Amino acid sequence: MLFRSGPDSANKFITYYFRHKFTVEDTSGFLSLVLGVVRDDGAVVYLNGKEVFRSNMPSGTITYTTKASAAVGGADESTFFETDVDPTQLLKGTNTLAVEIHQSGGDSSDVSFNLQLAGLRALPVVVPELEARSTEAGIELTWPASSAAVLQASDRADAAGGWQVLNGVTVETIDGLRTARLPAVDSQRFFRLVLP
Repeated sequence: MLFRSGPDSANKFITYYFRHKFTVEDTSGFLSLVLGVVRDDGAVVYLNGKEVFRSNMPSGTITYTTKASAAVGGADESTFFETDVDPTQLLKGTNTLAVEIHQSGGDSSDVSFNLQLAGLRALPVVVPELEARSTEAGIELTWPASSAAVLQASDRADAAGGWQVLNGVTVETIDGLRTARLPAVDSQRFFRLVLP
């Protein structure tokens, strides 16, 4: 990107403005947003008009003449400085990120900027289906071997039923299915799969 840096090399612009629009179809389910900014020298970042991050900038009101707190050099010129952003700041549809990059002085030798915004969504928790089948010897329970779910049993179907992991039961894995074979009993029993 080419832009004018100011009237002369000893009197460059202090502040540069950037804006980017992006679309979010579904704002639900975000666990977190992480914003990372490379800034030389300082930055103020806004999401949908609200300030969400300030880096190497003084506190208080920021204007186009506000200078960065300090000149940046070395590794700090290419480091992403990160912060967590409240995911409820996202809007369904069009969102706008706006960034001000401020120099520490009008004689700064360079200006640089980069930004990343990453969202982490919760994956849906899918408990696998447990299938039961009567056999001559008792009951056969099967569920997908790809699941980390644990088989439990109880004499009652409600949550307070004293569910217990079935210990001492042999579970075989064949053709992508786990199979537990249980002997027949005279009392009623309930079974479920629970994710650890």
